This record gives sequence, C-alpha cells and structure tokens, in this order.
Amino acid sequence: MADHDTMRLRDIQHVLRAQLPRLQFRHEQIPGTTNQRVLAFREMLDAIRTIRNTGMFTKEIDAILENDVLVRHVEDGIIVTGDTISNVTGPLRQLQSRGRVLLETLDANLDEEPEAAIAVRLPAVADLDTVADALKEIQAALQQLILNDYIKGDIRLIAFDRGSNWLELFLGSLMAVRVVGMIVRMIMDVRLKDVDVATRWENLRTMKIGNDALKSIQEALASELDEFKRERSEAIAQVAGIPASDNEMRARIKFATAAISDLVSRGAAFLPSGATSEEVRDEFPQLATLNSVMANLPGSKKELEGEH
Repeated sequence: MADHDTMRLRDIQHVLRAQLPRLQFRHEQIPGTTNQRVLAFREMLDAIRTIRNTGMFTKEIDAILENDVLVRHVEDGIIVTGDTISNVTGPLRQLQSRGRVLLETLDANLDEEPEAAIAVRLPAVADLDTVADALKEIQAALQQLILNDYIKGDIRLIAFDRGSNWLELFLGSLMAVRVVGMIVRMIMDVRLKDVDVATRWENLRTMKIGNDALKSIQEALASELDEFKRERSEAIAQVAGIPASDNEMRARIKFATAAISDLVSRGAAFLPSGATSEEVRDEFPQLATLNSVMANLPGSKKELEGEH
C-alpha cells in the first residue's frame, strides 16, 4: 500500500492551483554593483512551503530553501549577491514549469468533485483483509448516520485515489457532509477535553486533599466531560433536525460517532469535497491539526463510549 501520509492527487491539484501564481520573485540591479535588491520574496517562500507539503518537487524546493540569506529574513527589500539570485531563479523556473505541467495533467485526468462528497483516508492497513474490514466499518458508520429521512444521505463510491490510501464517497446531501464534519470535529475536541480533564485530575491528586473530596472532584470532572460530549451530540442532532423524541435515531448517531472515533484513532481521516461550500468545509477540522491531536494526545478509552 501507499505511504499512509501520502497526499491525494486532488489535494495536490488544489494546492498547485492556489500556490503556483504566488511563486513571484522580483528583484532589481543596484547601480554600480553586482548586488541585487529583492523586492518581493516572502509570498513566494510561503507558497513553496505549502507546495512542499505535497511531497512533490523536493529537489527544486530544497535548492531554493538552502539560500539562508532569504529564508532567514522577514521583510522584502534585502540586498543580496548576484549568485544568490541565480541560486533561486534557476530552481524556481524549474518548479514553475514542472508545477504547471503537473497541474495541467491533473486537470485533464481528474473529474470535477461533486459538492456532496467527502474524501476518506483509510486507517493504516497492511493487506487486503484489513482494507476490506476498514471499508465495512466506514460503510456501517455512515449507514447508521446518514441513511435516514432527516439527513437524506446516500453512500456511493466515486473513486480510489491512485497512489494513496484515500477514497472518495458521494454522500447524497450537503447535510450528510456537514454532519460527518461535525462528528469528526467533535471527536478531536473530545480528545482535547479528555486530556485537559485528565491533566487537571492528575494535578489535584498530588495535592493534600482528603479521599472523600478527591472522589467528589473526580466525579465532577467526569460529569464535566460527559456534559461536554452531550452538548456536542445535541448540537449535531439539532443541525440534522432530529427531535429529542426520536431515541432510535439519536442512538444511531451515538453508534456512528463511536465507530468513526475508533477509525480516526487508528489513522482514518475525513475531508470535505473541494467543491463544498466554505460553510460546510469549516465544520471539518484541518487535517494537520487532526493528525497532530490524535497522534500526540493519547486520551482515554472511554472518550466516546458513553457516560463514565
């Protein structure tokens, strides 16, 4: 299988479309010298660092970023030697040329994304059996969550992304995409809240507090975490239009949330379609933030398993 952190082709397409126009490096000769004044380069460096996240064009990007005299400055207008200019403009032209060719190729070969679609990164897998199991888990969670009269969702496979562990799914409605995003953000926020509560508990345990008081504090902290989860679950139900009287549907959301939480804890990720409205996209956490939180903050096994 591909590297688990490989960026999908469609995301590379989005990055190149947004960043290639920003690769502007303007400079002028200083009269009477061989030095040059750099008029604009910070936006170029920001664009290069963003493109570097795709894993593409590492030779050209490394060659540009090796020029410390530029990288270490924060303001335009610095004076550099002609050699520095040459060391940047050569690989920059190659980066621009190769980037345009790749973007044209991706534009010609990738179909437009449906608005009501998501991309799903499979958990780290080693063989076909575990791939099949992960797909079944994703399908079961989504079926419980979006195949109902409130969300009016659908589940259809659009494509597997070549060279990565990503697949694209059509979910049938923007509400379905929005609810998935809210659940993924809730999973991340519950992990953060769980770690916060656990940290406060450990700090209190080191203080000279009686056993009865400690027990009361522990119960209060557990109730705080449960209330946090309840409020977030209620917000999701309200957005989906699920009344408090529909206990079965709310139980299905709870099951789907726990299933998706387990998948995310094992490395799965969920992203909205690039064609989805900004309002819906904002429901999803940033992939880098989600990856960092889930990898670096262990949390407890009871995060989304119901009441303590």
